Amino acid sequence: KTASSSRASLIAPPGTSQKTMLIISWNVAGLKPALNKIVSDYAPPAPPSGKKPSSADGGGSHAAVSNYLARHGSPAILCLQEHKIPPSQLSSRSEPHRCSSVPGYESFWSCATLPGCRGFNGVVTYVREGLVSGASWAPLGEPD
Repeated sequence: KTASSSRASLIAPPGTSQKTMLIISWNVAGLKPALNKIVSDYAPPAPPSGKKPSSADGGGSHAAVSNYLARHGSPAILCLQEHKIPPSQLSSRSEPHRCSSVPGYESFWSCATLPGCRGFNGVVTYVREGLVSGASWAPLGEPD
């Protein structure tokens, strides 16, 4: 699985320098396996006391995801396709590695909701805190 990234130029106000924004898009083909790999490769070393990370940190997952994002340029926007997480897992907070909450980012989810499509596809966009001025599903029309 590969991720693509690009740096988008933002229009800078007159008299200021031009800024860039890192955007990463990744078709994960299942977020749980991708997160398992990130946690196995980017988890911080265990403390000498042997104490396990708290469940509030997703069992250490948040630190691993933060390390992964930092290693890959701390993107302003991370777009993931085919997460395959049903809405029921998000609403009950039973999603893998508590991925609906990533420190420093806001997340926006779209899940497959048609009968017979449980866990199919879906997209999630993580946006660095402070960059979102508003979000609405209204441009997409009424949900069915």
